[in-house]
Amino acid sequence: NGMPLPLDPTPAASEVPAVRQNAVGETVLSPRIRTVTQLHNSMPHQLLGIGIVTGLANTGSSDRGTRQAILNVVRQLGLNLSIADVVGGTTALVSLTCTLPPFAKVGQQLDVKVEVLSDTTSLRGGELLRAELKGVDGLTYVVAQGALVTAGVAAAGQNASVKVNPSATAWLHNDGLVVREEPCSFFSESGSLELQVMNPSPFNAASIAAGVRTALEGTGALVSAVDPSLVRIALSAA
Repeated sequence: NGMPLPLDPTPAASEVPAVRQNAVGETVLSPRIRTVTQLHNSMPHQLLGIGIVTGLANTGSSDRGTRQAILNVVRQLGLNLSIADVVGGTTALVSLTCTLPPFAKVGQQLDVKVEVLSDTTSLRGGELLRAELKGVDGLTYVVAQGALVTAGVAAAGQNASVKVNPSATAWLHNDGLVVREEPCSFFSESGSLELQVMNPSPFNAASIAAGVRTALEGTGALVSAVDPSLVRIALSAA
């Protein structure tokens, strides 16, 4: 909203001082620095991919794009088919999205969101074939495969059917596997720790710098508000 976010709450909102000592003698700031800043040189990486879902109960798509995607897969596996040999209805072409958090390690499991790209009516009961999710640099960071989880329920009888909640969106819970680590560091190229102010303003940056400076008093650290959105902490070499 653009309004300054002071480091210390107003007396009417709280009586907790901006800087205090806890029971073990540690300096505690209010609000906590981690709630009003984030590491400047580390950010989540939005990943995107395309995949094929199989095992659908005639709720999939039969359009040419989906059949061509299936044909590409089976040819990679050594089957020499033509697009006329591929029958749709039990498969779907889907988009895959995932957020790679900073400092994610190889082998870490992530949730992947799956959404239909064609006239598929439901992903319920489907399973995603192995697919890659790439970053803005074109590199593969996550590989996903597994059974889909959809929301809601579907029921059908002889004379009627009912569906609760859409099922054109599904999730792979913990079935996205990190296969490449993105370079991240707590420190900038100069060796300093840089904090990005979540609600930038000169007052907020100066208040955060003052609080950190007080908390690190005696350590030799140099704390400065570089601009309204950045606080730099130059740590002592000792």
